[in-house]
Amino acid sequence: MTTTIDLIPRPLFTCLLGLANSIVGQLDGVWRNRRLSLNTRLRLYTSLVQSVLLHGSETWTLTEDDTARLQAFHMKAQRHILNIKWYDFVTNDSVRSQTKLTDLPLITADRRHLLLGHVCRLPPDVPAHNILQHCVNLSQGRCPAPDWKRPPGRPRKT
Repeated sequence: MTTTIDLIPRPLFTCLLGLANSIVGQLDGVWRNRRLSLNTRLRLYTSLVQSVLLHGSETWTLTEDDTARLQAFHMKAQRHILNIKWYDFVTNDSVRSQTKLTDLPLITADRRHLLLGHVCRLPPDVPAHNILQHCVNLSQGRCPAPDWKRPPGRPRKT
């Protein structure tokens, strides 16, 4: 039996995508309003939709499939804001050049790096700092204790 540890459960990730998608749909009148500038609509998207979608993204473990789903949602929402239909042959690069928004996987990576910086700056007696130090020591080949030995047998697949 193999076990994997996910910091964010799959149903929660799917729920956040669905919630963000419903917010995009509820703001349909805002996206179609031609009196609002593109800059204003994009600011509304980043503040109302991305904040809900990326809630807690510092602790997410993203697979390639999750990254693709995030990016697909992001592009779909941008096309919705720009009022680009599915049958209009507009490339993702041209949509990115119009909106100039950062990709969501890059935002989640930046947030994880910020969280790592906070954990590194914690006092040494905090458990999160201790765990980080143990992980760094293990990755560099240092044993956790002088009398530590690897358990006998073949390592489990994870």
